Amino acid sequence: MTNIRNIDGPELSHRHYEKGREWAVADQQWWWVQEYRKVLLAELTLEYSRTEGVTKAKELARSDKRFRDHLEAMKVALENRNLAKVEYEECQYEIKRRLNKAFIRNREHAAGSLQT
Repeated sequence: MTNIRNIDGPELSHRHYEKGREWAVADQQWWWVQEYRKVLLAELTLEYSRTEGVTKAKELARSDKRFRDHLEAMKVALENRNLAKVEYEECQYEIKRRLNKAFIRNREHAAGSLQT
């Protein structure tokens, strides 16, 4: 992976845009698996409640392999969301660092010009 400080301005801007899109997609996927967790749990509870009492149906639903698999998918989605956010914020930080550096250079240049 290329060091972000070695990337020129237009490429950094493009990377910032792409990482923002990746973060948006990962965030949407995270939202979806969170919402679907409730739906899946309700469906499994209903399925088990046909033969079991409500309390037992809830226990069976939570221990069902389909629910455990979904929890694993939630873990992956959260990790992807967090990684995408970190990559986006890394680009954002580098852009701000460069702007601040340019601002300081311009201020020092202007101050030097005024003293001459």
